[in-house]
This record gives sequence, C-alpha cells and structure tokens, in this order.
Amino acid sequence: MSLLVISDAPFSLAHIIYLIINLIWFILGTILIKKYVKNQKTLDLIIRISGLLLLICVSTMRIGETIHFMNKEPGVYHWYSVLPNSFCSFASFFLGIFSIFYKKDNIVFHFLIYIALIGGLIATVFPEYLGEDGFFSLVGITALLHHSLSIWICIILLVNKQITPEYKKIFAFIIGFGIMLLLGAFELFVLKYPTSMNLDKPLSRAAGIISSWYFIYLGSTLLTLLFIFILRKIYKLPNKDEIKPLE
Repeated sequence: MSLLVISDAPFSLAHIIYLIINLIWFILGTILIKKYVKNQKTLDLIIRISGLLLLICVSTMRIGETIHFMNKEPGVYHWYSVLPNSFCSFASFFLGIFSIFYKKDNIVFHFLIYIALIGGLIATVFPEYLGEDGFFSLVGITALLHHSLSIWICIILLVNKQITPEYKKIFAFIIGFGIMLLLGAFELFVLKYPTSMNLDKPLSRAAGIISSWYFIYLGSTLLTLLFIFILRKIYKLPNKDEIKPLE
C-alpha cells in the first residue's frame, strides 16, 4: 500500500504527517490572529473566507462522492444524494453557510461549533471514512480539508470569544441535533438513501453499538455541557457582560 493512502487503520505515515500539518496550522494561525487582528471587522472577514473555503470543500466532496456512487451503483444513488448524509458533512455544510453570513454569537453556532468540533476532531484522528481513498483523490482531499477547516473555524470563534457559552443555550444543540436526525430520516425513508446520519448503522465498525446515533446524541450533548463548563472557566464568566469583544 502506498504511503500516500490513509487506510481504515489510522496513524499511517501520511496520516501522522497530515496531523502535524494541522497542528502547526492551528497553532500558528491562532498566534497570528491574536497578534495582528485588532478589530472585529477583520476577524469577521477571516471567518467569512474560512467559511467559503469550508463550503467549497464539503460541497465538492459530496458532489464527487455522489458521482462516484452513481456510477458504481446506478439506480441506488441519484443527483439528490448530494445532500449531506453524515453528522460531519451536515455540520460542515451549515457551519460554512453561517460563517459566510457571519453574525457574532448567532444561536446556530451554539449547535454547529460543538458538533463540528467534536466530529471534526474524531474524524481527523480516526479517518475511517476514507477507506482506500488517497490524499490526491477528489473525495479524499476534500473530506480531509472540510474536517480541518471546520475545526479551524471553531478555534477562531472560541479563542476570540465569539460565542457566549451558556448552559441554557444547550437547547440549541439538542434541537439542532434533532433537526439533523430528521433530515437523516427524510433521506432514508423518503429519498431512499442507502445510509444517512447513522440511523441505519453505527458510525464506527470497531466501536459498534456505542457509536449508534442515540449514544452519539447523548454523548455529544454531555460533551457539549462539559465544553460549556470549561469555556466558562476559561472566559471567567458567570455572565455575558464579562466577555470583552474586539473593538
């Protein structure tokens, strides 16, 4: 097997190199933004450009994946199969859109940030979704990049205190996840997708039932509450007024 292929088993040489590149990108990018970005307008522009790149990557991945499976399994996949059918593609698609039309502390980010960050980190470290796709396949590179870009946008928003972490806003996560599952059900039972949002099978072959949608729903909700607790400690809240926005 080529070293430029990420197989189901993570931590191949190529995978490790990609993780290192991501780490450098996230750390260096954060330092540069904190040092040189002094106003909200410039930060908004960075977020919007990042959102545009994210939307391009996730859309390209879905289009490429749909074309591939339409050729491989005609009659099973159709043009409308391009709609997001996984937690990560859903999160990246809408994170991209709402970042392009960025508004600080928009309620949708209280869902999208957490699901994109949790999903993006897991998918980047354990890239089972790539199968035998290499770095230089259309689906492979855009799949990797949309996860990385979603993490990057989450880092920008969190490090620069663009959302106010509040326990009462956990409803945004619960409702947002529910909408995502409803889309999955629509895709499965109306559009006849072979698979969607892991409603029909666990997310990970290795993890089995604990990666089923209901475990993911409960687990990610609890993780989000933990993130909120940690962020409130870091931001030294207890109230919204203590977040100091960029001028």
